Amino acid sequence: MAMDIYVILADRLHRINDDPLVLHWCNLWEQFGQEYGGSETDKNFKKKFILVRQQVLAIYLNGKVK
Repeated sequence: MAMDIYVILADRLHRINDDPLVLHWCNLWEQFGQEYGGSETDKNFKKKFILVRQQVLAIYLNGKVK
């Protein structure tokens, strides 16, 4: 997942000018979270994604993400 997040950030962030790009959780889940199932699919995916995103941003220092 970390490599996927890095690639998507590197691909999208360099093309953004001043207008923010909004990615919704449902779109992120469709791209990255297919293997997360069960009763708390969204919650489990969000927790994992946020953790991995923090790891990616420790490497990708130019990534400006909220």
